[in-house]
Order: sequence, then structure tokens, then C-alpha cells
Amino acid sequence: MIKRILVAIDGSEHAVKALELGSDMANLYGADMTLVHVISNEPIPDALLRVAEIEHVVTAPAGDLSVPMAPVIHGSDAVAQREQELREVREHIGRKLLKDGEVLARSKKVGHVKSILEEGDPAERILARADEETPDMIVVGSRGHSKVKALVVGSVSNKVNHRAKCTCVIVK
Repeated sequence: MIKRILVAIDGSEHAVKALELGSDMANLYGADMTLVHVISNEPIPDALLRVAEIEHVVTAPAGDLSVPMAPVIHGSDAVAQREQELREVREHIGRKLLKDGEVLARSKKVGHVKSILEEGDPAERILARADEETPDMIVVGSRGHSKVKALVVGSVSNKVNHRAKCTCVIVK
């Protein structure tokens, strides 16, 4: 019996499909759902940066934030300000994705939805959260925003699938 479902979301097309499937399954089984978004230090995708620009969270043009910072001596006020702004943008985007995810889940009649914002390596944080939440199923998109990195070091969905203690559904 499926009583708890954990869905990892990152704003990608596959994550939205994972959320839809997870919501449908939660409704079907009367399961509780936990949504998890992990803030990482990856460059912020342009589509998500536009959300932050529209909501006036970003003071610099989006293009300035989507590119990783060149090596700079840490400690300067400009670097500290930019790092803080990037963190705030990532948090804002994460909270918005979670809020939108809750709205979608509730529109599909999911009874209990909980949202969690994590920070760190996405696969590691999803697995750690799964250890705490003990879901019967984890639903994750097959590809997130880090497509190039995934080809080199392995995708988040692959790591979660191989190391999770419960059933994993990877949505394409």
C-alpha cells in the first residue's frame, strides 16, 4: 500500500510530469505527499531566472546570474553581495516552485501536501529527506536542468533510483 509519496521538483519539464504523476498516485491511493526542492550551486537556468526578474527578486540582469562566477578573491563587498543575491534568488525560485507544486497537487485532490526546501547536492539531499520521511515511493523526473553535468557524473534520478530504500519512479 502506498501511504507516502516524495516528489522531487526542480522546475524542469520532466519534474512537472513527475509532480503530475505523483499527485495522481497520491489521489488514487489517498497518500500524503512531500515535495522537495534542492537548492544547489549550479547556474540558475534562464527560464527560472526570468521568474525571479518578473517578481523583482533580481537586481542584476538575468544573464549576469546564469553564468557561474569567474574565480575571484573572496571577501570583497561586491562578491559577497553577488553571492547573497544568488542565494536569495535560488531560495525564492525554490519556494515558488514548491508553492506552485502544492497548488497543482491540491488541484488533483491530494489530501495532505508538505513542502521542503533543502540545500546541497540534489541526489544526496533527496535521499536524506527520504530517509527522514520514509516514503513508500519517490517520484523524480528523468532529467533536470543540469543535462551536461549529468552526462559526466550521472543524473540525480539515476543516483536516487540506485540508492533509495523504496520504490522509485523516474518520469520522462
